[in-house]
Amino acid sequence: MNRGLYISATSLLANQKKLEALSNNLANVNTTGFKKDMPLTETFPEKLLSKINAGKVQPRARRENEITYEVNGNVHRARVNNGYFVISTPMGDSYVRDIRFTIDDEGYLRTYYQDGRDDLKTDYENYITDGRGNRLQGQGNMEALLRGAVYNPPTHVVGTMGPGIKFQKMVTDFTQGHVMETGGKYDLALNGSGFFKIAGKMEITIPEMGLL
Repeated sequence: MNRGLYISATSLLANQKKLEALSNNLANVNTTGFKKDMPLTETFPEKLLSKINAGKVQPRARRENEITYEVNGNVHRARVNNGYFVISTPMGDSYVRDIRFTIDDEGYLRTYYQDGRDDLKTDYENYITDGRGNRLQGQGNMEALLRGAVYNPPTHVVGTMGPGIKFQKMVTDFTQGHVMETGGKYDLALNGSGFFKIAGKMEITIPEMGLL
């Protein structure tokens, strides 16, 4: 019962953040130059469930792991029906059967999210591992690499369970908005990607404070 309450609470907090972002976006729908915020959430690590009083643990027989693998640009996807892919996260290992990932600048396989400009971001520190804590790295035969990394749990393991979701961060959507001619001498807008760079010296005045 307590686990169910925790799952409901995490969902409530995540949806509250989404509602706050939506309300702020609607309140500024007519604000010039405003860029909407997008809340990002992720699940807590999926944990393996074991049978109670399973007796002597019998290891599974080793066999060739069958996976389906496809790639679309920089996004890779793989799925396995027997066994699990193991993802190392800051909150512990997560066991999943369907993964989407990209390869970072150092060659590591990592989960990602897309920002408002559709760039793939990997700053969550979520790495795909070989099931023994070693991060996967490579550029060659990706399907063979993933096939060898599938973790087959012992027979007393019955499946996984996720303990809810959590709010991760707020991302600003920088996609191109509607450009309108104002006729103002100092009204500027960019047609395309990029930002204005403002150069100048900032002066900060600190008032004097007396002691009580």
